[in-house]
Amino acid sequence: ILEDDLTQIELYKLWLSTAQHTFSVFPTVGLFIEALAAGDKFDLLLLDKELPDSNGEKALEWVRENLGWEIPVIFVTADGGEVNIVNVLRKGADDYVVKPFDLDEVFARLRSIIRRSANKTTNVIAIGDVKVELPLFWRTTGSPDAGESTRSRSPSLS
Repeated sequence: ILEDDLTQIELYKLWLSTAQHTFSVFPTVGLFIEALAAGDKFDLLLLDKELPDSNGEKALEWVRENLGWEIPVIFVTADGGEVNIVNVLRKGADDYVVKPFDLDEVFARLRSIIRRSANKTTNVIAIGDVKVELPLFWRTTGSPDAGESTRSRSPSLS
């Protein structure tokens, strides 16, 4: 959790401990990036927007550039402006929650994102030091007009 507001941190601690989640809190972008760069692993990242030393968008950019797209990121911030929401989602956030928020809604979003990230399949084939990333596409089979259409995610072989 990247959050500097002490009241918000205490709420996170109460809620996440009650739900038996383990977590770490970082009050600055610098400490957050330092922990991730040192190899600390997390199932999900919660980022606030405004922090004393930088902002959550910079942290998000660092995560995507250095750790890739596998780890889910949720922005939790008081800024509910449409432009900001769209910008953060375009930069790689998986979800965006505006404070104050409903606890049940946030937990549902957390569970949903963790469930989706845990069920990801890879499209990378590795043999020794050689890795090949296969492009993925949606293939539709059956007749959509007859309601028989099914979609499957398959590697593109051409």
